[in-house]
Amino acid sequence: MPNYKVFKAISVSDPPDTPAEWWVVDNRAPSQRAARLVVDRFETEKEAEHQAIRLNSE
Repeated sequence: MPNYKVFKAISVSDPPDTPAEWWVVDNRAPSQRAARLVVDRFETEKEAEHQAIRLNSE
């Protein structure tokens, strides 16, 4: 199971036309969803996936 995963983050308080962020999240944190650590944020899914792959290969 990969340690780092990509999630699409949408803020409900932002205006509707605000683009989503893509987060790379450290999945090794405690099982509680709120306790997971956001490692990095990106504007595109491709950038986030690339970073997650790089981190998982270390």
